[in-house]
Amino acid sequence: MKKGFTLIELLVAVIIMTLLVTMAVPLYEKTVEKSRAAEARALLKKMADSKLRLLSSMELESFAGHVPSAFTANSLDVQTPGAASGKGAGATLRTDNFTYRFFPASNADMICCSRNAGDTAGTSFWYDPTPAAGGDFFCTGGAEKCSVYGMTSRNGNSCN
Repeated sequence: MKKGFTLIELLVAVIIMTLLVTMAVPLYEKTVEKSRAAEARALLKKMADSKLRLLSSMELESFAGHVPSAFTANSLDVQTPGAASGKGAGATLRTDNFTYRFFPASNADMICCSRNAGDTAGTSFWYDPTPAAGGDFFCTGGAEKCSVYGMTSRNGNSCN
């Protein structure tokens, strides 16, 4: 009696492993993208809350008409990863996965971020912290790209 596997048994095992990996990789990538989106939404909410605290400390209800030229992402009282740049209405924060933009004088004090790279590059997430919106998140960039993140797409501008 010989010990070991036949060539056909080894080929069948390799084919089965290849099929399993081929099916698992897209699911893994989709899960990673959803995780990145959840992280981005959490940071958007933290930054929006910090922006509202900054407004309160300045005794303002909105930045509209009152954009401090010194306003930067670093003006917020929240730890943010990445590199901040720009001032006033052009303040941005860039991380490995997203670029966050602040619109202190317009867009109802909304904050948005845009995906930097990958298949969903250019997809934007918006957060409207106003009580009228009830802290609403929405996505722009097309239904197909937004569906990757489990979000409904709305018509609107990119965050870039």
